[in-house]
Amino acid sequence: MTTTPNPKQRPSWFSRFWAIVRYEMLWDIRKKKFIMILAVVFAIATLVLVLPIALTRSSGETITANPTYAITFGGSGFIFVLLAIATAVNTFSSEFESGTIVPLVTKPVSRTMIFLGKLFGAFIILLVSYAILYGYITLASLAIYGPQSDLQFMPIIVLGNLLSTFIWVALMFAVGTISKSTIISVIVAIMLFLALFIAAPIINEFSGPSANLNYFPGTRASDNILGTNTTISSGTDNLAST
Repeated sequence: MTTTPNPKQRPSWFSRFWAIVRYEMLWDIRKKKFIMILAVVFAIATLVLVLPIALTRSSGETITANPTYAITFGGSGFIFVLLAIATAVNTFSSEFESGTIVPLVTKPVSRTMIFLGKLFGAFIILLVSYAILYGYITLASLAIYGPQSDLQFMPIIVLGNLLSTFIWVALMFAVGTISKSTIISVIVAIMLFLALFIAAPIINEFSGPSANLNYFPGTRASDNILGTNTTISSGTDNLAST
């Protein structure tokens, strides 16, 4: 005996959640600004890789092997801000500006599901972006600095940088939702990055190690790990190395 499906049957929770995730990912990768910012990120990473080599060769020195370059590559904290802008700027503020949030909230989904679906979609986009970026860095490091060691820690590096970026994503989400403006959310993120970049060294100089503030966005003061000669920086931009 066969049963006919009920046409009014509500889709499962996972089906509705995954539909939002797919919607968010397509919303991100179709935006020209996302592709442009991703290109800028790869350009910054390439400059960080190539510029020291060019300066070394111009001075007549030889390039020395560096087996830990790939896993210690930090690039720039600005990369985190750029990738946060690339993914989070379209999540809420652009939807309010374009009006596409209206048909979305009329679907049989809760606001919590919309938020979690968008958050998970941004997570997947950032994870893929970092996987490609660090794959590129690893191959370039092998070509420039020779065999690389400790590559088994690369997944931890990627995850740590992903979490570092999500500090800025959270900020973009908050400002974008409150202001409902893409421009304002971008300006706030960049201005906060510049303010922390300028103020952090000054605060650490006058206040000492107690002002490192590991939980603050950006890069804080550097110091040696107890009992070793390894230098590590505090701040959320260094979650991977921490």
